[in-house]
Amino acid sequence: PDMVGKYIPDKNMGWVKRTFDEDGTVFLDVVKTLVGTLVSGFSTPIYSEDGKQVGLLRGVIVTTQENTILSTILDS
Repeated sequence: PDMVGKYIPDKNMGWVKRTFDEDGTVFLDVVKTLVGTLVSGFSTPIYSEDGKQVGLLRGVIVTTQENTILSTILDS
């Protein structure tokens, strides 16, 4: 999938529909980006006070050979 730039191409928007259709958190596949990194993530609906879906939250996790988060914590 195309995962570089300031917008998400239409062909990569299936997860949005799936998130709203399933009305819950969706975990995304691991894919290789155009710049060679591996990414994964999740999306989950955001609800209004009356329980209606009003948006979604998407989290993206970049997976690399080096555990940067662990290295940062250990070096602090």
